[in-house]
Amino acid sequence: MERIAIVDNPEGNGWRTESRRVITSTAPKIIPEWILKDELRDSCLDLSADLLAVFSASLPFWVLGWMGPFHSLLGLRESEIDFRSEPNLWVARYIVVPAMVEYIKSLPSANSPDPALAIRTVDEALDLAASNNLKITSYLAVSGIDTEHDILTSGDVAVHKLTAIERGELLTRMQAFTTFPTSDLVPYSAGFVSAIPSHMIEVTSSCPRMAQPQPTSSYPRSALCAFYLHGYPLAGPGRMTSDTAPGWISYGRVGTPIQIRAEPTGNRNLDQSELNEILRTMHRLRAYNLWQPANSRDLALHRFFLGSTRDNAIDSLLDYIIALECFFLPYDPATRHSDLGYRFRLHGAHYIGTSFEERRSIWKQLRDLYDIRSRLVHGSHYPAPAEIQSSTQVARSLAERAFLKAVRSHFPRVEEFNDWALG
Repeated sequence: MERIAIVDNPEGNGWRTESRRVITSTAPKIIPEWILKDELRDSCLDLSADLLAVFSASLPFWVLGWMGPFHSLLGLRESEIDFRSEPNLWVARYIVVPAMVEYIKSLPSANSPDPALAIRTVDEALDLAASNNLKITSYLAVSGIDTEHDILTSGDVAVHKLTAIERGELLTRMQAFTTFPTSDLVPYSAGFVSAIPSHMIEVTSSCPRMAQPQPTSSYPRSALCAFYLHGYPLAGPGRMTSDTAPGWISYGRVGTPIQIRAEPTGNRNLDQSELNEILRTMHRLRAYNLWQPANSRDLALHRFFLGSTRDNAIDSLLDYIIALECFFLPYDPATRHSDLGYRFRLHGAHYIGTSFEERRSIWKQLRDLYDIRSRLVHGSHYPAPAEIQSSTQVARSLAERAFLKAVRSHFPRVEEFNDWALG
């Protein structure tokens, strides 16, 4: 069948579409024929009994009452099965049969068994049966990243380079000003955006095994903020899609909006060591509430995150400066009537800079930022667009350095700032 593909121009000046013929699997067509066989049903129940014997302590987990169209063909009734009264049928219905169907659907053809795929599917089933938690994977399509490898993985974060066909599938959804259903090709739904994402960030979280999985943007937002702190100018359609992991026990893919810049401002190369550092930062960010700030540290990171996701340079600049003010001007009753601009420059230059010359340079940059903020807010000598753009870049760079240092270590107390000022 024909699929739209997105191909980057060799000159580096955008992309183009082309039509490519792709081979679709014939294996799903034989699923009804296979699972109507009595011996297959008996094998499924035997395997279920083996799983139950080994993993009885960690079973069951939360499930929906209906789990796909093939259970009745195996003689499993459509009504919900109670694990306490029929544990063997429960394991067959919610683990063995979905895993078997997923394996068949993923084969390139009905006559092409895949031992590696079989092992991977079995491992997923065993992990599911043994785990005390249910896992949820959130997908966020982005641009702003370059990678040499097709996939980079670190802990519960993966960055997957989209193929030309996968990018074409996203384009098909982004050609309308609405959200389209997800497909098996790309587990993602997207709204309209002019830039075509090049990568998919996948973040896996978990919940207790008997709790209903609830997609949340808090953990993916921490991941997104971590990328921003490490200087990656991510952009994308602004929609996150969540699904259970493994996907073959899906309770339905859920799309939720997430704030992100719509247009990329460039690309930065990502390698394995950098992704490992981003993961470390992301885990540290989980201690902060990036969406509903509860204190000045939360508010500072919240404003940094907002500034990183804005397409309007003025909005970004004001957010970055507010974030830096939250950071460098902690409440101090002893100096509350002193020159705030002076303290802002003094604290920021000392904290960010590592040498006398660098601190002098940062002092001047913070002075200019404080000045342009006043001109923007109070309307005196309103800055030109070029000055706003350059100031936004300076503010973003200083904010990235300051907040990455604080998140990886700690946010200084007012006493620490005062001690530094005294030398």
